[in-house]
Amino acid sequence: MIALPEIHFCLVSALTFLPLLGALALFLVRADDATSCRRIALAASSAPILLALRLLHDFDLAAPGLQFTTRVPWISFLGIDYHVGVDGLSLALLLLVSVLAPLTIFGSVGHTAGLDARPRDARAFFALMLVEQTGLYGTFTALNFFHWFIFWEASLVPMFFLVKMFGGKGRTAASYQFFVYTFLGSVAMLLGMQLVYLATGTWDLLDLARMGAEIPEKLSNFARSVGLERFAAAAPRTVFLMVLIGFAVKVPMWPLHTWLPRTYGQAPIAGAILLTGLMSKMGVYGLLRIVLPLFGTEMAQLATPLMLFALATVLLGAWTAAAQKDLRGLISYSSVSHLGYCLLGVFAVGAATGRFEEKALALNGVIFQMVAHGLSATGLFYFAGAIEARFGGCDYDRLGGLRRSAPVFAGLMGLLAFAALGLPGLAGFVGEFMIFRGVFGLSGAIACAAVLGLLLTAFYLLTMLGKIFFGPAIPETSDLTLRERAVAAALSAGLFLFGVLPEPLIRLSNAAVSSLVRRLG
Repeated sequence: MIALPEIHFCLVSALTFLPLLGALALFLVRADDATSCRRIALAASSAPILLALRLLHDFDLAAPGLQFTTRVPWISFLGIDYHVGVDGLSLALLLLVSVLAPLTIFGSVGHTAGLDARPRDARAFFALMLVEQTGLYGTFTALNFFHWFIFWEASLVPMFFLVKMFGGKGRTAASYQFFVYTFLGSVAMLLGMQLVYLATGTWDLLDLARMGAEIPEKLSNFARSVGLERFAAAAPRTVFLMVLIGFAVKVPMWPLHTWLPRTYGQAPIAGAILLTGLMSKMGVYGLLRIVLPLFGTEMAQLATPLMLFALATVLLGAWTAAAQKDLRGLISYSSVSHLGYCLLGVFAVGAATGRFEEKALALNGVIFQMVAHGLSATGLFYFAGAIEARFGGCDYDRLGGLRRSAPVFAGLMGLLAFAALGLPGLAGFVGEFMIFRGVFGLSGAIACAAVLGLLLTAFYLLTMLGKIFFGPAIPETSDLTLRERAVAAALSAGLFLFGVLPEPLIRLSNAAVSSLVRRLG
């Protein structure tokens, strides 16, 4: 009989690798058989949700540490293990991946212009989607940095090829810009963590978190041991900034965000959904899992400038979104702004001052905001794909009055836009409120300044809805198909559910968040 820990180890590993097995299974059918490829991909992408729900069922909400952990020796002489586990910081994101990835594949009919132009490559398209899902799962469950970094990079490669092979006319430049930015950020992070390993002798994230405040001294001692006495005092901050850059590029944080608009604009809609709904959360998760526990001292020393960078991300992202005339561009910069709130919450918690309750509230708000943004941004990009499929583009000047010919389209897209601007009763409001309430107690001036981002968000989203659905009718179009309604309804249901009943999601993350805040002091 299999012991319960072994069952959970199998569940976590199966959750991670089932999509990869599905990608391999796609090679049993013809490359141009889009229907069969989609069915196999949907089955392989959907199966992990059952495993994620089992983990949720067995998850102890009161336990502060990681659960379902298993460590298997891999490359022992380098200290590399296959080490996996789940806690409140990661389980909500695993559930988000388990919902959004199959929903993206299910809704891809009629929304994959790049695939429609290259039907012989249907197998490659869906295989890349499944490999991306495995990379996301691995990033949210791995607890050894070397093991974790493999999945982190594994998510980069399929997205590069999704953009390069199935993107728009400017896909080549966009794919290379995306790859270069994120790769260089990853290189900086890897070099920084290599120095941490040399100073501490371990890649294990749990062991490193336990060392916590000792890591700066170990980095300084390592610098002295290799004859770099002049570098010893600056070593902790330098390593911290190297690691931070890797995550800041992925989120992205201003001014490291310039790869995002072109990539989002040229990616196939399915790729854009994965980028904004899921991949951007990897950067925020890395800040929570690695940067806060390992570099709390350095973050506390730089908390104010980091919060100012987060504030710039919020305000400049919103300001640029308001200037867009294309729906893809608006959603892209809107995502920058909304993820800026997550950065603001993380950096505020890193400050040395502040009460425990305020910091815990802000970090719980960050987790909540990631889920809410994942749902609303996915829906908005999905509707951008629906508009592109009908009109060949998302330029506001080509649209108008669609509410008359497509009332369901107008209603559901309006709901998702209101969720993005933080309307009470929808999930976006809860996450933003928690972040602002927590940050206000830590830095009232910055929190008040960030409120301007909410006003700009309301302005550009309401302006967008007015241009597309009201005014004189320029084109007419069919209303949403049954498939499109199902996708929109699923996303809307999640936003309603967490907007009205936020407590289950908050309880899911609260124990892990409280433990992290206590370790930070």
